[in-house]
Amino acid sequence: MRLGIQAGVSLREVIPQLSAFLDFHSTLSVDLVSDHPCRDGLRAQVDLALQIIKPEEAKAAMRLITSTPRVLVASPKYLVRKGMPSSPAALIAHSIIVGPSPSGGRPWLFSRNGKAVSLSIDGKITADACEMAMASAVSGAGILSTGLWSCQAEIDSGTLIRVLEGWDMGDIKLYASLPAGAASKTVARSFVSHLASEFHKQDLYIELP
Repeated sequence: MRLGIQAGVSLREVIPQLSAFLDFHSTLSVDLVSDHPCRDGLRAQVDLALQIIKPEEAKAAMRLITSTPRVLVASPKYLVRKGMPSSPAALIAHSIIVGPSPSGGRPWLFSRNGKAVSLSIDGKITADACEMAMASAVSGAGILSTGLWSCQAEIDSGTLIRVLEGWDMGDIKLYASLPAGAASKTVARSFVSHLASEFHKQDLYIELP
């Protein structure tokens, strides 16, 4: 099975599920293929593609697997140096790290208690890979917007701290695509069901269509 994982998908959540799946399919071999979200070739190369896209871009053949809250994080040393922003508007005075995102440079949206705020952000650091964006945040370079699943371990360890935690920034949604449609391999369909089931067990903000 050729499994395509788009840059920006949390490998911390997906790859461990692959290991468990292989325990039940001992004769199966898996070829992992990565691709950047700005390129369109991923789905044509694989049996199953896992991608983060905007809901309005999802096609009928795609299945919503799970979603995770978008959050802001920064290192303790950055916040000691620059201070904790008290509102979305205060982010203008901060160094922002922009990682790969399906929003494509659109303004950041915040909501709380019925109040909505839209903020255009210029990145002090722009990275096209989550690992580079995360390393920049951990090093104290600025405030990063990312999915909670990508930084939960750092939050738990105190390496990163939530910023503007009381504000809702929406969700990051993970979709599965079977490029071959009805002719897709049975094992690829099984892995989609396996992912959805395991995310549900772990309460990873599951949303089933």
